[in-house]
Amino acid sequence: MPIRTYLWQTWFRTGLGVIPFALACALSERLWPAHSLITFFLQIAALLPLLPLAFALIFRNEVVTQWQEWLRRRRLSTTPSHEYETSTTTIG
Repeated sequence: MPIRTYLWQTWFRTGLGVIPFALACALSERLWPAHSLITFFLQIAALLPLLPLAFALIFRNEVVTQWQEWLRRRRLSTTPSHEYETSTTTIG
């Protein structure tokens, strides 16, 4: 794998996903200053859903692939297995 591809797939795409969260944190600090530790934690809790949403947008192909794989495995696990059915043949 070329080093450029590795850096893009690991560092740069992840960095792009963090940018909306960082901007929202900076904006919330300017508009909603944290005067106590509780307010700070409330800010972070309110903004935290932005992080997985941004990552889902940046890594949407991977998310779709993983989701389809999870659904496929779930369907396979819910279909009954015939491995332990009783046999119609008798011994003796």
